Amino acid sequence: MSKVKKKQRKGINRGAPKGIAVEWLQLIQHALTAVFILTLPVLIYTNNSEYGYTKIIYAYLMITALYGLWGVQAWLENRLTFWRPALFWPAMGVVLAGVLSIINASSFGIVLQSLAVLIYFILFYFYIANTTNRKTFYLYLSAGALSALFVAVYGILQYHALLPGLTSKGDEHDMLSSFGNKNFLAEFLNLWILPILVLLLRFKLIWAKVLVLVITMASFIAFINADSTGALLGFLAGGFFFGVGFIIFQKPIRHVLKRQRTWVWVGVWVMVILASLFLADRPGLVREFLTRETNSTEALAFEHSVKVINTFQGPFDQIRDVIDRYWEEGSGNTRAWDWWVAYEMWRANPVFGVGLGHYKVQFINYKIDFLATEQGQQYDFYIARAAQAHNDYFQSAAELGSVGVAAILFVMAMLIWTTIHQLRQVKGTQKWVMLALYAGVVAFFVDAMVNFPGRLAASSFSMLLLLGMLHSNYLFPKLKAFQLKQTGVKIAVSVFLVCALTVTVFALRDWQANVHLDAGIRHSDQGRYQLALSEYEKSLALDFQPAEVLFRLGATHQALGNVDDAATYFERSMDSYLVDEVFLPLAVYKLNNQQYDEARALLDRMVSSKPRDNLLQEAELFRAVIEVRDDNLPTGISLLETMTIKYPNFERAYYTLGDALMANRNCPAALVQYEKALEISVTQRDGFQRRMDNLQGQTVLAQTFSRIRASLERYTKLSEDIQETVDRVRGQCG
Repeated sequence: MSKVKKKQRKGINRGAPKGIAVEWLQLIQHALTAVFILTLPVLIYTNNSEYGYTKIIYAYLMITALYGLWGVQAWLENRLTFWRPALFWPAMGVVLAGVLSIINASSFGIVLQSLAVLIYFILFYFYIANTTNRKTFYLYLSAGALSALFVAVYGILQYHALLPGLTSKGDEHDMLSSFGNKNFLAEFLNLWILPILVLLLRFKLIWAKVLVLVITMASFIAFINADSTGALLGFLAGGFFFGVGFIIFQKPIRHVLKRQRTWVWVGVWVMVILASLFLADRPGLVREFLTRETNSTEALAFEHSVKVINTFQGPFDQIRDVIDRYWEEGSGNTRAWDWWVAYEMWRANPVFGVGLGHYKVQFINYKIDFLATEQGQQYDFYIARAAQAHNDYFQSAAELGSVGVAAILFVMAMLIWTTIHQLRQVKGTQKWVMLALYAGVVAFFVDAMVNFPGRLAASSFSMLLLLGMLHSNYLFPKLKAFQLKQTGVKIAVSVFLVCALTVTVFALRDWQANVHLDAGIRHSDQGRYQLALSEYEKSLALDFQPAEVLFRLGATHQALGNVDDAATYFERSMDSYLVDEVFLPLAVYKLNNQQYDEARALLDRMVSSKPRDNLLQEAELFRAVIEVRDDNLPTGISLLETMTIKYPNFERAYYTLGDALMANRNCPAALVQYEKALEISVTQRDGFQRRMDNLQGQTVLAQTFSRIRASLERYTKLSEDIQETVDRVRGQCG
């Protein structure tokens, strides 16, 4: 028995009032932890801007509460024993890399927010590793299994249109479950399918074993129907790890399986039957994967990663082909450019990165740099702004630099060493348990190569839960302990509670700010700009680090005609929420204030980012207007004439060209351009009027209706203005 455990026996008398209080505190901690594990993945609140936001705020509250109970227990016992888990120092290395990333960050607040989330989730890993014995181990595992059951059944019901999903048409795109995205659902279930089977060995009652199989079946059905390529690759990798581990350690496990062979075989056959039904329901799937060719140049980055497989023949060629087809089906072409942009970020900031949480902030800037490269020039289509790199490793390298890469490699190396060390030490049932739980962890790390489970609250929470259980005293009994006594305990608990309560207060304010942001977006979609402005201002007052709300305030002030306020908020948003749409209104504001060079720089930057076609048209139009306003009429007219050829249905190009020709005293030519602009605008107006008429009596999304109505109003007003101009110019030319 270790010295620490001997000292624990000499602690307070468990029969004394303090001892009874400690026992109750421990029971409450275990129960609250199980409730936390069960509820975080299934938590839904639709009045946030995205499903995962409330889950993160909930995690702040619950982790604070759990550590608070732990602190009260330590205070009563006058002793705090902290068992240092295997990944303690690697985790500290990742936190240090996050702190150092502030050096190049454009927003200190965004790094601080991201660091808080990272630290809290690491604290959850520490907490699980410190509180898990045999009973609590299986309590927490059971809570995770029940959580998987709920989200799986929810997703299946949406898949069959028995509950409302995204479009309620009963296909896989409806599977939001409690995550807001079918891929997020798959990435969560990816971690749990194999670990759930551990409960077959734990439970003795037949009904409990049947329930485990039902949970496994539901999770697998939902996982397959979600049809996520990255999650499937992760699941296959986890299964491969489990299979190899079973072969290596089959002798010590064999006697355990012998007693449970009936249920093990039932579990195996359940998985086989479900997989067969999936393939039978999609008879052309395998044939398509094995026969369809892919010529995607955008997937080049992924194809390089499997180049080594090309040296093998036979089955390995087929595996490579299947992976290539899956990659093409799974939008590998879109992920490739996100990876290249991440590489540009790392190349520009190779030591400390662009800042934790800054990938989405700096995406537009580094997309411009990427498009200027030889590789980027092959992308002759719009590259959408990405909030995530669809590869947690690339994104970590971009945000944390080489320091972060070193920290992550330290985590991976320590994890591999720990796994080998553990598997050599534990015996019998525990080997089976470890293999299954590590299979879930492997699935997570493989999925992270093509998705971003590390940035999803439920997936990262579940992975750290599995790691905490694996590195607990139940499966890793030779942990090193750190102890505080009396005064040290009181100081540590007091400092933690002050810090945790401060973070919690800011988290709750941020949550409320996000609720107001979401309400403002809904008002904006309906054209209720004054109400939207009120909600955005409330959000701004509560937000610790304003980001999207700054852009939304700018857009709302612009819609209300408050151009100075709009420009102020647009400029503020560029350091925390940079999107394509911010350049144009700022450039127009600079243009109207005769700041021509600044307007040119903004528009040139916008054009270099290759925005969507409609924004690109606007940028080129105002680039020509700058030349006209800056007394470069020949250059401006030439640019506008080129635009009318390039965009023959862009009425404002003709109208602006008419203005330029009038300024050049060419009235007849200007009248021709005005009349062409009038013809196009009337056609557009009539088209939107027909669409509005067709929508009468139908149920449509508010955003769709609002967008069509706004377009109709815009073209109606534009047609009236152009008609007035045509009438006036006809009189002048007459």
